[in-house]
Amino acid sequence: MKIILYLMNEKGKLTLEKICEYFSPQIIGAVISSRDHKVKNDYFNEIQDICLNQKIIFYDRNENINIYIDDDVFCLAVGWRWIIPRDHKLIVFHDSLLPRYRGFAPLVNALINAEREIGVTALFASSEFDRGDIIAQKSLSVSYPITISQAISAIAPLYQALAIEVVQAIIQSGSLIGMPQNESDATYSIWRDEDDYHIDWNNDSDAIVRFINAVGYPYLGAFSWINDEKVYILEATVIDDIALELRHVGKVIFHDGDTIIVIARQGLVKITKMTDCNGNNLLPLSHFRVRLK
Repeated sequence: MKIILYLMNEKGKLTLEKICEYFSPQIIGAVISSRDHKVKNDYFNEIQDICLNQKIIFYDRNENINIYIDDDVFCLAVGWRWIIPRDHKLIVFHDSLLPRYRGFAPLVNALINAEREIGVTALFASSEFDRGDIIAQKSLSVSYPITISQAISAIAPLYQALAIEVVQAIIQSGSLIGMPQNESDATYSIWRDEDDYHIDWNNDSDAIVRFINAVGYPYLGAFSWINDEKVYILEATVIDDIALELRHVGKVIFHDGDTIIVIARQGLVKITKMTDCNGNNLLPLSHFRVRLK
């Protein structure tokens, strides 16, 4: 029995490696992938190289895809962002413990919300996004601070374990059984665009640092403005608050060597890595009176 894989990013690459290692590349009828310009490394080339080395048919989604998928073939989608014109025997791997965080960027939004448990769900595709029956779930506990890169690495083994479980069931029985989701527990995770990377200094310092960590590498990173220049805050930590007569949020209050300390609505944020749009380091700052907004 053949399976078709729709794969993107590091999660897709690791899932492909595990399927090839645990089963055989021969069970894979084809791999479809796509470039992702919203991340710094989309693993497109790595996925393509694995397929070349394992003699697996590979397609860029923008190419003319010439494969026939009959009713007996299962399709698995990992990290995929587009509609696949097939509901029947299409299994989607989703970055949350459904029915919570249906929709877009669930892992990023879960970290921003300081969720203590994250995970992955394998579910049947449906006409309404992420509402299909759940096939299996795996979860893990996290503590903060944690970066999005660390979270992706942490859940990668969950993707691999789910892939083995799902493919094993397909090989053994040729079918999968899912359980309906509890609609009363459902929440939705909204898509994010460039504006959603903008730091709101009116949040408290804990929330700001969680946000910076959640949208950092492999994503483009949280940004702020100094005068008319867009700056990217890539690394920051929370430090103890001090007594301020008035809270001027966003203002730099201290320079500490190669770092700066910024006033939040509650607490202080120490910025340890800040760059311009070209990746040039901006610390230490050449002037003292600076407001980030």
